[in-house]
Amino acid sequence: MLEQQRHVREFMNPVLTQQVAETLAVIEVRKEQGTKPERIWFLDRQEKGTPSMAEWMGY
Repeated sequence: MLEQQRHVREFMNPVLTQQVAETLAVIEVRKEQGTKPERIWFLDRQEKGTPSMAEWMGY
């Protein structure tokens, strides 16, 4: 396992490693403050009923 970790570290981009560390630090601060995560996915609209084939085709 240690050999594998050493092998991975050799190929890790230092910029990527720094960005991951910064992101994890920000997430930890937000958890401590009780901030809710950003909503990446959100509902555009919600409709009920039977979909019309004509509306689906653009008529």
